[in-house]
Amino acid sequence: MSSDGIHLILYDGICTLCDGSVHWIIRHDKNDRFLFVTLQSAVGNSILNQLKLSKRESNSVVYVTNKGIFTRSSAALQILKDLGNGWHIFYVFHIVPRFVRDTAYDFIARIRYRIFGRKKYCEFPEDLDRKRFILLENDLPDLSSLINK
Repeated sequence: MSSDGIHLILYDGICTLCDGSVHWIIRHDKNDRFLFVTLQSAVGNSILNQLKLSKRESNSVVYVTNKGIFTRSSAALQILKDLGNGWHIFYVFHIVPRFVRDTAYDFIARIRYRIFGRKKYCEFPEDLDRKRFILLENDLPDLSSLINK
């Protein structure tokens, strides 16, 4: 866990677009702040159950931080904000009403497999820093304070 708290991203591990986004975040995360869990994993399912997120809320990306639990477009914008290094400028789109942002996000989420492709299974390429991926529940940071918010 980063010294400034939890930065946990749950993502669709079989989605080529989502996997590419994870690669992009790792390349630009100069502080090794972010940790990753696939939604399809046992750990991912456990977290979603603990957080009591609906299927719709957890369909594409969930970002868990000490500041809160973010889904869909809010998760994407908060990740960019927390990434820093100039990427936080995109947080300005947070002023767009959430229902508008989420409508656009949901449209892309619905067509992502058709446009970008789908993997048969989640894979962790050798070029990625494996310690950034949580594969076992024992490796999870304590989320209890977030669950009771």
